[in-house]
Amino acid sequence: MSGVRIAVDQLCGLVPNKCAYNGYKYGLRQQSTAVAAHYMVSVLLTNIQTCLEGGNEVSQSFGYTPPSLDDYLKLE
Repeated sequence: MSGVRIAVDQLCGLVPNKCAYNGYKYGLRQQSTAVAAHYMVSVLLTNIQTCLEGGNEVSQSFGYTPPSLDDYLKLE
């Protein structure tokens, strides 16, 4: 079970590592910025980067290949 917990912790750490603004506690304050919007865009960009790179350390530990960018964004 600890292996799964470590993988989930790594997954939660991907977004702040890729988008440093989300980890800056003074940059994201309630009622002065759209905190949820910033975080959701950061997650979307992290997922797009994962699709383009063909995976990350979390997908490799679970043996999962992410979808193509077209499939992820539902482009036709």
